[in-house]
Amino acid sequence: MAEIIPSGVIQLPNFAELQYKLDRQKQSDEMAVARDLAQYKRQAGQIAPGAMPLVQSQFDAWQNAAKKYAADQSAASFAELNNAYDNYSQAHGYAKFLFDTVKERDSMYYKDPTKWNIKVDEYVNDSGNILNNQYSSLDELVTATSNIPSLSPAKKYEFGSAKDWTAQQIKNWNNTYKDLDTKATGKIAPEQRDEWLNNVFQHQIAGDETALRNAVLSEAALAGTFGGGPITDEDIQRVMSNPDLVERFKNSFYERSKAEFDAATPLGYETSYNIAQDKARAARERAAASEASGVPKSYRNLTPIKPDKGTGFIYRIDNNAIKTADGADIVAFGVVDGIETVAVIPQKTGFEIAPPQPILRPATDSDRANLKSEMLGAYESYIQKGGVSLPKAPEQQPKKQEQKPTTAKPEVLREKYNY
Repeated sequence: MAEIIPSGVIQLPNFAELQYKLDRQKQSDEMAVARDLAQYKRQAGQIAPGAMPLVQSQFDAWQNAAKKYAADQSAASFAELNNAYDNYSQAHGYAKFLFDTVKERDSMYYKDPTKWNIKVDEYVNDSGNILNNQYSSLDELVTATSNIPSLSPAKKYEFGSAKDWTAQQIKNWNNTYKDLDTKATGKIAPEQRDEWLNNVFQHQIAGDETALRNAVLSEAALAGTFGGGPITDEDIQRVMSNPDLVERFKNSFYERSKAEFDAATPLGYETSYNIAQDKARAARERAAASEASGVPKSYRNLTPIKPDKGTGFIYRIDNNAIKTADGADIVAFGVVDGIETVAVIPQKTGFEIAPPQPILRPATDSDRANLKSEMLGAYESYIQKGGVSLPKAPEQQPKKQEQKPTTAKPEVLREKYNY
């Protein structure tokens, strides 16, 4: 009868040692995850109440991503964690900046409200609206931080005429009117301009006893109310004690100022949005001109680049190479050091170890003939214009204008709030 159990000593595994090693590995893995997660810190500082739902939603997304990574230490879950934390830190950073900026502005205003061109009730409402407005996206929050209105000093009118006062308001308008264009459209509505001037008038003239008196008397003098002789105290008292005359001359002062103000103040200006629109319109017009000229679509609106060596310009046509007489591919053309030049990739032989690289050489008569034939005459335009595929009319040229910096730049916020 055969033996069922073989002879010799049977070696059993050391289960205690195996369990110990598994526990150590698990502990090591958990410590690695803990180290990874420790680099992500919860942002501190008070934020605008209206931004709280947005920040909370980004915080929740970050926490969920952290839990997911703790359960699955894959590259994908770690990337998701990084992205979620970046979104949360940006939302919190902008919300904190909004709160801090409004509070700094509050501190300036409440030191002496009479110094500023806005009444207390209006200012309280304005600050409350900025802080409590509900921001549903990071873009809305960023826009809000970039458009916090600055305080405009109140300058009491004491001497001079409506013309003098209006001249000062025109200067003030030219320094502040872009702040009213919160959507950066480059346009100010006439109603916005009217409201701005009326608010200034109510604060500086109608709301100030001395300024109102001077305004009324200057209008009374223009109207010939005092006659041709010297103005006496009795003349002044007679005008100022008559409510109808005071109202009439106050209104005439404002209407005179408004007519001159409207004629001298702009309602439109160039913004980055306007410039982008001009560029897009010019590109469409150039494309239409190319299409009308019969230039193949593949060779329209090529962008010039600088050559690696020498001076001049090169146009790349890698995706629409043009064959040479010997079967090579012309992948770029231009002018380098005053010589018509082509970049050519030699015809493949089948024995190349690495893909052949373009060779820059002077264009031959054959090269030029092939380029002219394939591009239907556009080749000459590119070469002659030195970087402009088709001539642009003056009105198609985008206007450049220095842009007023916004209240908050992303790089400043990142440095200030460390996100």
